[in-house]
Amino acid sequence: MISVIGGLCCGLAAVFTVVANHVRWIPLYFAGPFLIFVYMTCDAVDGKHARRTKQSTPLGAVVDHGIDAFCAFTTGVAVVVTADPELKDPNLMLAFCLFHGAWFCAQWGELVLGSLDQRGITEGEFASMAVISLPGIFGPDAAKSHLPDWIPYFGARPILDPVTTGVILVCGGVCLSFALRIFLNLQGLDRLRAAFPLAHLALHTVAAMRLAASPLRPEWPLLTFTVVGMHASRLA
Repeated sequence: MISVIGGLCCGLAAVFTVVANHVRWIPLYFAGPFLIFVYMTCDAVDGKHARRTKQSTPLGAVVDHGIDAFCAFTTGVAVVVTADPELKDPNLMLAFCLFHGAWFCAQWGELVLGSLDQRGITEGEFASMAVISLPGIFGPDAAKSHLPDWIPYFGARPILDPVTTGVILVCGGVCLSFALRIFLNLQGLDRLRAAFPLAHLALHTVAAMRLAASPLRPEWPLLTFTVVGMHASRLA
């Protein structure tokens, strides 16, 4: 029940964020981050509560993991809608895929290496909350404002461009580090078998980028990101 309540809150956070960017009502911009924080709290205590009260079951683990996979998708949608309300920047799709890829690679690492590396997950959730709340702090057009000209490389560009670039670099680096750790710890056929999840993730990213370059993204941008995100949720 704790896991489900948290998952519902995270799903509602994406809904409130999409609505906020349409109606441009300041209080709504803070509903999403608050609901994500509720989800984070539930996700932090559900397993501990189950173990403390001797209610741990394999089904509970599946429910917890499945909800986390779904919430990675809904949080990603909330962030990209806030970063670019019109979803015009194709780099957003790459950032979207690598954001999910980093989470996927953590599960891949647990499957192959036997331990779950959770570093960066909480930090990423707080970063997502910060981005989603920006229009509430600086106004509905915060995502369209530009950086000062004197800033190297990002000068005169939209203020959230560095965020998109940062997600691509950091999450891409996380994916690469997991791949290296896994392949260095395996030999022969085990290494080949372990590569199949990575191949699936790479195919997912290539297909998503092709979809982003198709006429569907400019015409139905939110639907495009939803389809890609739901596939990432199933993949994870």
